[in-house]
Amino acid sequence: MSGVERGRDPFSNEEMLSAYRPMKWGWGVVMQRPAREVFQRAGEIVFGLFLLAGAFLVIGGTVAYKGMTLMFSIQRLSLELRKKEALEREAKEKLKTELEEHRRTGDKLAQTLTELERSNNELEQFAYIASHDLQEPLRKIGSFTQLLEKRYGGQMGEDADRYIHYVVDGAARMQTLINEMLAYSRLGKGKVTFAPADCNNIIERVLSDMDKIIEESGAVVTHDALPTITANDLQLGQVLQNLISNAIKFRRDEPPRIHISARREGHDWLFAVSDNGMGIEPAFFDRIFLMFQRLHTREEYPGTGIGLAACKKIIEGHGGGTWVESDFGKGSTFYFRLPERRGEEET
Repeated sequence: MSGVERGRDPFSNEEMLSAYRPMKWGWGVVMQRPAREVFQRAGEIVFGLFLLAGAFLVIGGTVAYKGMTLMFSIQRLSLELRKKEALEREAKEKLKTELEEHRRTGDKLAQTLTELERSNNELEQFAYIASHDLQEPLRKIGSFTQLLEKRYGGQMGEDADRYIHYVVDGAARMQTLINEMLAYSRLGKGKVTFAPADCNNIIERVLSDMDKIIEESGAVVTHDALPTITANDLQLGQVLQNLISNAIKFRRDEPPRIHISARREGHDWLFAVSDNGMGIEPAFFDRIFLMFQRLHTREEYPGTGIGLAACKKIIEGHGGGTWVESDFGKGSTFYFRLPERRGEEET
């Protein structure tokens, strides 16, 4: 029978491994090898297997770590993508809602503008018709009362003469008020042409038109060299005339002294009309630019209370602003600012 046995070589006393295998015909094969050589080779094989197993473990661990890291990165990226998709959906919904709101607001604004334009047209027509219907009776009242005064003045007694005078004066004031209201309502209506306008020529024209009232009041009106600006010539002249007229009207006992100047501030021109009149208390700085607002009785200072409101509306139509600075009892300075324009324009 075959097998492997361990023993010692009788000559060298070295441990040996003997392998025996029988063969046919009663023969057998015996192989002997030193146990040291056999076990050394086996140890090398086992050591190699350990090294190989260690390498597999290291490689496997590295692959597993990289795989886990990659998996976590993919999961994190997937989560971020889902968040971004959610934010994108939310942003789209919000944008859709805002666009819808803007559309509705635009529709409402367009409707409001249409209604406002229709209302303005109706108001303008009403003002024209009403003024025409009012002016005709007023003219008749004024005319017939004046005839009555001429024919029967002094014959009906002092009270009657005074009453007739009240009627004539009231009719004249009403006529003036209607005309100024119509003029105010027309400001900003239709197209307003802006063209280069020499303010020196404008102020000279205004002073020429006001020559009589300036002479009667003893007023002294001076002005610096004024610029050429892009504006509506007639409307700017109306502003200057109203401001000069106010300065003459609300004067102190001494003769009025009025000065017009202008200076450049950035892209704007700042105009100033200064006087040595009675001045205005700060509490009334804003009020005086409102329609029909008066700081004095009609008996003290005649007028309709529309002049400064018209100035404000004209300057705002030019894209500017109007205000006043005053030292009560010493005088006032009315300012208006006009933005620089290029070339001719229509609004």
